[in-house]
Amino acid sequence: MFKNYLKIAVRNLLKHKMYSFINISGLTIGITCCLFIMSYVFYELSYDRFHKNSDRIYRINTDLKFGAAELQIPVCSDLMGPILKKDYPQVEEYTRIYNITDNVYIKKGSQCYNEHRMACVDSTFFRVFSFPALYGDAKNALNEPNSVVISKSMADKYFGTDDAVGKYLETNIYGSTLFKVTAVIKDMPDNSHFQFDFLFSMSNLKYDWGNFVSSNFHTYLLLKEGTDYKKFEKNFSEYTGRYEFPYAKKHLQIQSREEFEKAGNKLEHSLIPLTDIHLYSKRQQELSSSGNVAYVYILSAVALFILLIACVNFMNLTTAGSANRAREVGIRKVLGTERRSIIFQFLAESVLMALISVAISVVIVSDALPLFNDLIGKNLDARILSSAPVLLTLILLPFVVGIIAGSYPAFYLSRFMPGEILKGKLIRGSKSGGMRSALVIFQFTASIVLITGTIIIYRQLNFIQNKNLGYQKDQVLIINDAYMLGRNADAYKYEMTKVPGVISGTMSAFLPIPSERNFSAFYTQAATVSEGGLTMQRWKIDRDYLKTLGIKLIEGRNFSRDFISDSASIIINQTAVKQLGYNNPVDNILYTWVGGGRVKQYKIIGVVKDFNFESLHQDIGPLCFVLERSSGLISF
Repeated sequence: MFKNYLKIAVRNLLKHKMYSFINISGLTIGITCCLFIMSYVFYELSYDRFHKNSDRIYRINTDLKFGAAELQIPVCSDLMGPILKKDYPQVEEYTRIYNITDNVYIKKGSQCYNEHRMACVDSTFFRVFSFPALYGDAKNALNEPNSVVISKSMADKYFGTDDAVGKYLETNIYGSTLFKVTAVIKDMPDNSHFQFDFLFSMSNLKYDWGNFVSSNFHTYLLLKEGTDYKKFEKNFSEYTGRYEFPYAKKHLQIQSREEFEKAGNKLEHSLIPLTDIHLYSKRQQELSSSGNVAYVYILSAVALFILLIACVNFMNLTTAGSANRAREVGIRKVLGTERRSIIFQFLAESVLMALISVAISVVIVSDALPLFNDLIGKNLDARILSSAPVLLTLILLPFVVGIIAGSYPAFYLSRFMPGEILKGKLIRGSKSGGMRSALVIFQFTASIVLITGTIIIYRQLNFIQNKNLGYQKDQVLIINDAYMLGRNADAYKYEMTKVPGVISGTMSAFLPIPSERNFSAFYTQAATVSEGGLTMQRWKIDRDYLKTLGIKLIEGRNFSRDFISDSASIIINQTAVKQLGYNNPVDNILYTWVGGGRVKQYKIIGVVKDFNFESLHQDIGPLCFVLERSSGLISF
């Protein structure tokens, strides 16, 4: 019976070639758009799910409010991970990542290459995360000092072979040091919330260890099976009271936990599942740019709308052509064909067209994926179409679409009465009907909604591209990794400023674009008490920074060679002035803790107008400039 349905369906498609072409083309366009969007959605949802124990891995977050200073960060102290494993049996393992942001070069022969994707990690890293090793034993690769695990790409780059185990890399990470390659792993997937090419042994990290109030480590816990992470979070209050507050009381002059919290301050920790980090975490200092779960919902809705429009279009075309099939239905009914058989026949035709459309769509998506990647700035692989969620969707899609799109025409045509059909009564009135009108209205309404949404998004993007951010971004040339110039950086900058057309040049650590930044807490009093404090981004700049980037100074003065004391001076933005509560900020003193119980003071010499240095989704935060040398970036 099914074979007969299929044979008749094929004959009808070939008989009505133009009608079939239009119907299949409409479905193909709708399904292709849907597949492109769903490929992106499934990719976003797949982040970090490739780890064997992804459902048991959690990262520790820190929420700190200390006076006016407030931070929500994805890091904690170096001690928290080891102590939690020691004190709480629910913790099966922990591992820490210290992201290396300093200028680091790797030497190959007489050439040096600046590398960025590197970190120091614990020897337990590969017991928590599942990054397969191509060569060497990854689980024990970082047990010894001066050991490093590298990616396949770096093994090929520096040694010309995948098997680089036992070879040495020279780097300036901690002076001129030789590191032994102890394992080579596959390149970390793009759908990981961090990607590193070099993983150095944590025992090589030079750090102020044992500081409970310094948070610089991304710490991950592998909880034992059956552990409810929400219940486990309740232990953090005990941990904070037992370890962090006694240390803070000793070093930060905090009287007690009760007084600290009574003043409106807080120090809290929480856990976030590994698979939620990419879409749900909006914290500063993330290891990579985060996604947005709202976009996933919106795009899923858009994909569904496009698919529904394609289905409705199919229904309308089929119903509009019902007059051409009415006599066929009438004759088949006269010959004794049951209504059920006629329904199955039309559904079979719909499913067949949907199958053809899906097949064509898969070919289009596979071939056009590189162009789509350029458009969205991702690196989707055609293999995503063979992943379990997408493959299941592809299998079910033609049947779901075919049945939904063909159900109304099937039931509509199958209910024709043979006598009325053969007399021609139904043919004359078949093009009218409330259902078809409703479908047309829905189709136009959905199309208008999508077109309106597209226009709004276009205008929003146009606004972002043309908004005055408060600094000069046109005609500015940026030279990255200027660290490699070493002592010649100043001479290079000086010579370049003499080139005709170059108005000004600056060397700095940061530019007003989203990136990982340094944060420091500043206080209006010499004692680091809980009142009068503010956490600001702290940028190292030179005397020409404001001029080169066109940042407007609205009070006070810029850094100048005429003032030797400017090494202890600071320039802040308007937001910082408001949060510090100053009416006349110039000449006021700010204090910051520089470690070892030492406090350094800065004199405010100027205020700059607020400018956007983060995403436009974020409010402008407090910012300060200090006069310190950094040749990481040179701008002209």
